[in-house]
Amino acid sequence: MASIEFSNVVKIYEGKSKPVIPNLNLKIEDKEFIILVGPSGCGKSTTLRMIAGLEDISRGTLRIDGKKVNDVPARDRDIAMVFQSYALYPNMTVYKNIAFPLKVRKIPKAEIEKRVESVKALCKEKNLSPEETEKKVKAAMSQKKYTKEEIDAKVKAVSKILDLDTYLDRKPGTLSGGQRQRVALGRAMVRSPKIFLLDEPLSNLDAKLRTEMRSQISLLHKQLNTTFVYVTHDQTEAMTVADRIVVFNKGIVQQFDTPRNLYERPVNKFVAGFIGSPEMNFLPAKIVSEDGKVSVDIADRKFDVSETLNKKHELDSYIGSELTYGVRPEDIILVTNDNVDSLPKETIYKVHVKIAEFLGAEIYLYFDLAGVQCICRTSAKYRVNYGDDIYVSLNPKKAYIFNEESNTIAFPEPSSEIKINLDI
Repeated sequence: MASIEFSNVVKIYEGKSKPVIPNLNLKIEDKEFIILVGPSGCGKSTTLRMIAGLEDISRGTLRIDGKKVNDVPARDRDIAMVFQSYALYPNMTVYKNIAFPLKVRKIPKAEIEKRVESVKALCKEKNLSPEETEKKVKAAMSQKKYTKEEIDAKVKAVSKILDLDTYLDRKPGTLSGGQRQRVALGRAMVRSPKIFLLDEPLSNLDAKLRTEMRSQISLLHKQLNTTFVYVTHDQTEAMTVADRIVVFNKGIVQQFDTPRNLYERPVNKFVAGFIGSPEMNFLPAKIVSEDGKVSVDIADRKFDVSETLNKKHELDSYIGSELTYGVRPEDIILVTNDNVDSLPKETIYKVHVKIAEFLGAEIYLYFDLAGVQCICRTSAKYRVNYGDDIYVSLNPKKAYIFNEESNTIAFPEPSSEIKINLDI
C-alpha cells in the first residue's frame, strides 16, 4: 500500500504571515498516477516536497499508508524523487549513478524477509540440515547492506527496462538530455520505493524528447504498479498520463478529478480556463427570457440555450444577470458555404482575423468578439489569412455559463463516448 492523505494541512514559510498552503485536504489512492498542476507559485511543488519530507508541515496531518509521517525523516519514508535538473553525479558512470542509492542505504525489512525466505527455499532444495539452514538464515539476516551481486542484478534489471544497457560505462556528460533523465529515473527505480515523486522531470527536454519520455513514464508506472505523484506545468503531460489531476490555485485545490471530467465539467471559471489548450474563450453575456425560453445575449445577439445545457433549470434564477459565457476554441465554428444553412443565424458573427497561426493539421484564428480577444481552432484545409473578414458561429450546444463568483452554473451535456470493439 502507498496511499497518501493530507488532513487540514497548512504550510507557512518562516518569516511569512500568509500560508502558501492554507488548508489542504487530499487523498491519493494506492497505485494512482496523480499530477499536480497550476500556475507558478500555486503550491504544487510545496505539496510534493511535503510528501517527500523536504518541507515541514506547519499544521495538520500527513499520512502515508495510514501512518502519520509529519516527523518522519525523508530518508525513512521509502520515497524516491526525480528532479527537473536530473541531479546526477558527473564523475560517476551511469552504472554507479544507478547503483549509488543501494550502496548507501540499509536493506528494508521487507527485503530482508524476502532474502530469508529465498535462503530457506534454497536450503530445502539442497536438502541441508536444520543446523546448516539456521546458520545460513542468520547470515542472511545479519547482512544489512546489499551484496555486490544483488546490486549488479538490480542495476541491470532497471537498465534493461529503461533501455540503458549500452550506456552503463558512460558518464552523464556524454549523454543526451533524454538519456540523462532515464538515468535519473533508474536511480529512483532501483530502490523499489513505495512512492515516486517527479518534479517537472521533462521541462528541460525539447518537444520531441518530452513526447518520448512522457510515454516511457506512463509505461513505467504500469510496469512498477506503484504510486506516482508528478508536478508539471505542461497540460499535455497532465491530460495524457494522469489517472486524476489536482488543479491548484493560490494553495487551494480547485478540483481533483479525471482529465475528462476536468475538461468537460470544470467546477469554476479558473479550472475551465486552465485546462485546455488553447484556453477557453470567455465572453460577457446576459441571461434573458424570450417566449418562455432561456437565452444568452452576447453582443446584442440572443440565442436559445435552454435545451442544450446541463443544469439549465438553474439559469431561471439568473435572468437579467450579467454573467460569463465560455466556449472552447474548437466549438467556435468557421462558417462556410457548406454549413451556413445548418447553423442558427443568431449565433453567427462577423469578425476580423488579427492573427492566423498555421499548425499543420489545424489553424488558430485570433479575433475580437464582444470586446474580448477570442481563439477559434479549425481545420487547416480552410485558407484563412491575417486581415481576412470571416464569419464564425458560437455552438450553443457547447456553452458554459459562470456566475459572478466564477462558479460553473451550467455546462454542455458531455458527449457520448464511442467504444470501439473490433473483431477482425
